[in-house]
Amino acid sequence: MPARSRSIIGASGGLHRLFSGDRLLAVIPSLIALVLTIPCFGLPFLWDDFDFLGRSASLQPRELLPDQQVLFYRPISREIYFGLLNFLGGSPIVGHVLNGLCLMTAIWLLVAFVRNLVGMRAAFFAGTVMAALAPIPLLVGWISGIQDLLAMMFLLATLHMELRGRKLLAPALFASALLAKETSIAFLPAILLFAYTTERAPHAIGRKVLTYSALVLVWTIFHPGVRLLLFGPPGQWSEGYLNAPSAGGIAAVWSGILVLFNVPLGAGSLEELKPLLAAALTVVLFIFVGCFWPQGTVSRVDAPQRSVWLTLVGPASLMLIPPLLVTSLLIRNWSPYYSCIPALGLSLLTGTWLARQRRSWSALILLAYVLIGVWCRTVELAPTVTTERNMRTTAATLSAVERGFKNLRSSFPRDAHVYVSVQVGGSASLYHHIYRYQPLRVWYREPSLFFLDPNRYRPGGGDEFLFWIDPALNVIEIDPGTLVARTSGPPPDLLAYQKTLRTFALGRAAAGKVHEAVRILTSIPGGSSFVANYDRRTAAAVLIASGYRSEAASLIKSLPAMSREDAFESILGVLHEPIPGIDLDDAAMEAFGLSPRDTDANIALMFAFEQFGFAEPAVRFALRVQALAPEDADAKRVLQKWSRPSRQRDVTVPIPHD
Repeated sequence: MPARSRSIIGASGGLHRLFSGDRLLAVIPSLIALVLTIPCFGLPFLWDDFDFLGRSASLQPRELLPDQQVLFYRPISREIYFGLLNFLGGSPIVGHVLNGLCLMTAIWLLVAFVRNLVGMRAAFFAGTVMAALAPIPLLVGWISGIQDLLAMMFLLATLHMELRGRKLLAPALFASALLAKETSIAFLPAILLFAYTTERAPHAIGRKVLTYSALVLVWTIFHPGVRLLLFGPPGQWSEGYLNAPSAGGIAAVWSGILVLFNVPLGAGSLEELKPLLAAALTVVLFIFVGCFWPQGTVSRVDAPQRSVWLTLVGPASLMLIPPLLVTSLLIRNWSPYYSCIPALGLSLLTGTWLARQRRSWSALILLAYVLIGVWCRTVELAPTVTTERNMRTTAATLSAVERGFKNLRSSFPRDAHVYVSVQVGGSASLYHHIYRYQPLRVWYREPSLFFLDPNRYRPGGGDEFLFWIDPALNVIEIDPGTLVARTSGPPPDLLAYQKTLRTFALGRAAAGKVHEAVRILTSIPGGSSFVANYDRRTAAAVLIASGYRSEAASLIKSLPAMSREDAFESILGVLHEPIPGIDLDDAAMEAFGLSPRDTDANIALMFAFEQFGFAEPAVRFALRVQALAPEDADAKRVLQKWSRPSRQRDVTVPIPHD
């Protein structure tokens, strides 16, 4: 071990002395972190949790290797961790406990590291600043936050091992950090600078640089996302999660800086603050104890050596700035929790500075930082931003839906296809959860189940079930054979019931099950004479589009005539949502009594779709108008306005491992 490293460790008495006179101060920051995260322990699985749990439920050794179809290669924090979580029962509370333990370990490592360099008082402040960062509790409440927590833990452990001269263990821990989250690569300059300031031998520094460079080279070769970022076409990697550096990235950097200092990014809520008050008051007590507790050892920050300051300030700055820039400039959708890893550097600098102030001033500054951080947790940001408040909103929605399903069905048979119509306005996250993340598999602990959109039939599988979720988050089941609905809540809404059957029928038609679709459409109960006429003409459109013209003609012949105005409204209802696999445009116009070659009718429908914001059918009918009237100015305008490339993901696509 280099003499300089031995002198630093010898001055502190080694890690074992951390639990002697300074035992209480050493553990208080970890306890603060735990107390602040306890209000998040009630959150269920959310977002990526379902994806990772579903993938790890049938984990195979080959899935620990890089997958060219997956942008991020994080086997430690995804496959291995969520495999362990599944093994332990797959409960959210188990995940919260594991994440909480990981956070407490990371804070303890930070405290021990700063103590070895500067002293216990600075270590206490550094650990408390890190624990009180506003987004930190989210990493425990959201199980997928383990990716950041493990990265933080491994990075701090790497610094510890460098301090102790562990030449092989330190790079191994850094490799683990890279395999937990790619942002860890931004810590490499800090690690190398710290190694340089603690080990002056040139040959030793050169060996470390070569070791870490070789490690990063191997990681780059095997990591699909890194290769794509470095060597792929720029347009390709900028289309998805990653983003080309832009003015938006500069705004994200500024937001990240504000988050680091617990500056609220929006308006908070007293109502949202109530569940956090007990934790906040407990932390206030901890802070006063820590700030005024007698020191077990003399804090060296009161008489700092220039070399010790260089050992700390340089690496701490590199722990702060590169990770902040990397996540802010390259990630398309910035979130406050991206500041958690850069906060490690800020906590070192802030803790050292606070240790040099009068105790009363340090206590007041730290107290203000903690309380403002608690208030930041109540701030309302855009629903697309991953924040604790938004997570709570989504959690309440998902929990209500889960209860609704389990009130109706205690289990599903293997390989079941569960078709669900989500009729909840303004809740895009519910759509995304249901169709993209397949929560049914986790709720029922059966990885073979599928949540599917009713108008998108999936072949194969076992038994089929049909549900809808109403705006009050009630779950209602419909028997696909008898069309009888049942619910454990209030009586179902008739219009929602009919809408669910229509989309289910059109999905069947698109899959070639034409006569089953016609049976459903012509059997929907409870409608007025107009509604019955609408459903039967829709059935006729399905028959026409599928080549059964004589059957369609017989069906239409038995129906009352429909006015031109009613026909427009009806066609709008049938065609506003595209059904993959079947083209109903001509057939719907014919079934509702309009000629597909009627220019005026096509123009009127184009305007109607545009007025209601249905971009895809508006473009389709603009093209139809152009075919009939090539010089039509309105069709050109609609095409220019709406025919823009879309990068929206299809939320009905199953999760990657399917």
